[in-house]
Amino acid sequence: MPQNAHANALRSIVGAWVQSDATAAAQYVASLPGGKLQDEAASAVAARLDATDTQQANQWAQKLPAGNARKNALTNLVLHRDGDDPGADAGFDMRTANNECH
Repeated sequence: MPQNAHANALRSIVGAWVQSDATAAAQYVASLPGGKLQDEAASAVAARLDATDTQQANQWAQKLPAGNARKNALTNLVLHRDGDDPGADAGFDMRTANNECH
């Protein structure tokens, strides 16, 4: 299978998995070797976790090893803050996100 087709298939599977079991998908994505696939999947997982549990999403993203996957996940969390619910941001360390995003 060509590399792009393999990556697209895995992204599709992880995307569906995040919808049905975000915690298991998050564990899987965290275990992937660093690279483009993990980077993109981490962003998708962070968004899904954030939709249901902001604190869990933040904790998961911060446990990722330093690198693009962590940066993408934290960036995704920052971009999805709507500012309408100050309580939703409780525990979110903006300094960490800002450091990762620069």
